[in-house]
This record gives sequence, structure tokens and C-alpha cells, in this order.
Amino acid sequence: MKIIKKIWTEEKPTFEGKYYSIAEAINSPKPVQKPHPPILIGGRGRKLTLRIVAELADQCNFGGSLEPEGYVEILDVLNRHYAKVDRSPDEIEKTHIVYDAIIARSERDLKQKIKRFKPKNVSAHKFIKGNLIGTPEQIVEKIYKFIDVGVTYFMLRFLDMMALEPLMMFAEQVIPTFK
Repeated sequence: MKIIKKIWTEEKPTFEGKYYSIAEAINSPKPVQKPHPPILIGGRGRKLTLRIVAELADQCNFGGSLEPEGYVEILDVLNRHYAKVDRSPDEIEKTHIVYDAIIARSERDLKQKIKRFKPKNVSAHKFIKGNLIGTPEQIVEKIYKFIDVGVTYFMLRFLDMMALEPLMMFAEQVIPTFK
């Protein structure tokens, strides 16, 4: 990542590292975003990944099926790495990706969608707990729990995304809560 940042920000960067080196590398055109596009690092590895996040990332993501309590634990480890590299945890955007999001107008509709999309080898309780699943009101409540522990950006994949209704429901009934 040090090489990437140099290529994005310097005219003819040179770098000598343990594994890689460049000499007066040329990259043209440069990225439009200044000083460079954000670097997002994903993973939960407490020794290496989170150390690299603290040192070099602009954004981090700890993966899917994670509850707010799990974020607190990982952020504690990340904060210890920040202290070692003299960087503030506030400098980085904490993202949360939800691979299995389901939104439904009613509990009845929600049960039908859960039955349709839940993997066979996962209990309904675990499926609901580890993902963003519920009515608009329940989804808002879950998102606030993540915000309360420090999540600043969400990426969602709705399981029934080919239907326009869930996306519209989210856009009209959930997003306005957070503006």
C-alpha cells in the first residue's frame, strides 16, 4: 500500500522495501480523488490485519455476520494498534458490510422471506441475529446499535434485490431516519 500511495501522489516515486521496490515509476493519469482514493482494508486478524489497518487504511471493514458487540471487541484491538503507530482511530471510517439483508413490511412477510432465503444449515435465530433482517423499524434499531459502537458507513446486499420493493422500502422508510 505504501507503493500504491506513492504512485498515486508522487510524480516519479521510488521505494525500496523488503519484498518490493520501484524506481521512478510512472502512473498517469493520477487519481481524481485527493490526496488519493480511500484505501479500505477488510479483515479481523488481530495481529497483522488490524495492525496494517491502523498504519495504512482510510477505511476498514471487519466482515459480514458480526454483531455490534463483536465490533467493540475488534475496535479495542484496533485502538491498541493505533496507539503504537501514533494515529487516531477517528482518522478512519469504520464500515460494515451486510451480505444478507432482508426488509419486509410486516412480521408475516418477514417470516416468509426468512423461510425463502435462510441457508438450510443455519438456524433462523442465528440468521436473523448475524444479519440486517427485519421490518423498517427493526432495521433502523439494528443500524443504530452499530452506529453506537462506531460504525460510520454501511454496505448492504439485499437478498431479494432483483425486486424493486425492498430497495424502495429501505430508501423511503430507513434512510431518511439517518439524514
